[in-house]
Amino acid sequence: MFKKLNKAFLFVVFALSLIKAQDVSIAVGDTAFAGYTNDIVVPIAISNPNGNVGGVQFDVSVSPAMVMLSGVSTIGVASEFSADYNMLSDGSSRVVFYNAGDPNGLSAGTDLRVINLHFGGADVLSAVLEIKLNNVVASDASGNLLTSVSFAGDLTIGDVVYLSGSTATADVEETVDIEFSVVNTGSIGGIQFDIKDSPNYLNLVSVATTDRTAGFSADFNDVNEGSNSRIIMYSPDNVNLEPGNGPVVTATFEVINTAYADSVSLFMENVMVTDGIGGTYWIASADSGTVIVYPGYIEEPSNLQALDGQDACLLYTSPSPRDATLSRMPSSA
Repeated sequence: MFKKLNKAFLFVVFALSLIKAQDVSIAVGDTAFAGYTNDIVVPIAISNPNGNVGGVQFDVSVSPAMVMLSGVSTIGVASEFSADYNMLSDGSSRVVFYNAGDPNGLSAGTDLRVINLHFGGADVLSAVLEIKLNNVVASDASGNLLTSVSFAGDLTIGDVVYLSGSTATADVEETVDIEFSVVNTGSIGGIQFDIKDSPNYLNLVSVATTDRTAGFSADFNDVNEGSNSRIIMYSPDNVNLEPGNGPVVTATFEVINTAYADSVSLFMENVMVTDGIGGTYWIASADSGTVIVYPGYIEEPSNLQALDGQDACLLYTSPSPRDATLSRMPSSA
């Protein structure tokens, strides 16, 4: 165990030494914006403690690709620099940052905010995106190549939604209620998700709204040739689910008569949560519900056969010396 820990420690030290050995590090700043923001601004910072920087080139990729780069601008100590970009065939964007007005380049420093990346987010209600910088090329003011390393950052847009299912216990041919809850900081207009039980011991028989979803309708249907069930919730009167935390739908399941004792997971798949105008929320997590089947189906013994001469068995035990008077065996005298 100590050998494994020592190897892990040495690996971390080696990785850190590589980072420190770089002439230039370039990092994406973590940022957060409200949903439907037209101009999302993500800062880029450069650390060049060993000397000046004359220019940097890198490719910007967003995962998942829900926003696209719409502009770049220089800021702060890099105000005399120029920046531009162009779209690449793979959907990423190549950014070029260079010293147009300062022949000495960017002076040595750390965590210098030098570039703003601009993204259009007018159509995005909610998302958590990773922004990466690939294929980084850096040079000093004389055009000499510098070693470099890059660090990704997260862009959070709007409010995210969390879902979870409850836990309950039931036996074969019994029904059991599972509550599915939502944590939301923005108003919700509709909810849809598929339920997959594993192992396949449950049948969905009904769904019902809760106190939180008064004014909503809840329904379900089979999908994937009956292997999953899809729950749909919406308001016929365009009533929104206000921000909060708690159950939004109660699903009633029946345990099949051949279910063995087991823990059945109720996975939520293809989750879609929308606001009042149809925008889609980012699902931060969807924790499964659980039905514990107990005691479960017990197979009856079958194909039992009595061996010849063993239809009955007589167990004879010698009487205890302390109970000789109760013995029915004849005396040997």
